[in-house]
Amino acid sequence: MEWRLQGRTPLKLQNWVDETLRRMQPDLAKEYTASLVTILNQTRRPNTQLPDDSTDPLCLRLDQRTVREIMIEAHELELNQLRNAMSIEYTNLTRLVQRASEMELTTAQEENLAHRKERSQSYIKETEQQIGQITARVAELTGRK
Repeated sequence: MEWRLQGRTPLKLQNWVDETLRRMQPDLAKEYTASLVTILNQTRRPNTQLPDDSTDPLCLRLDQRTVREIMIEAHELELNQLRNAMSIEYTNLTRLVQRASEMELTTAQEENLAHRKERSQSYIKETEQQIGQITARVAELTGRK
């Protein structure tokens, strides 16, 4: 995981990634690929990339970083996204319950509300589990326990 990415241009980046993935264990290659996709999705780039463009934002972001550093950054981005999504879900659920308490609901509306609360609580629980797993992986990658 201490391989240092050599990708000053999109072409060099792609060649380095292709070659390095071939040498990685399958589980590590899968995690690293997912990490690259996560960072790629968070990096603004022009619609067209030139193979020898040394100003490509993704290349500037990744060049000379280790596989470990890239995976840590990607996991931290995922954690931020999950925490934001969970916060939004909590907020929406709280508003829904608050509004419902201010109204007289029909039986069907009460059932609907109960179902919605169940779905939200399930989503929140699953998200908390994902956060726990990713946090543990970051701790493993950084050597923190």
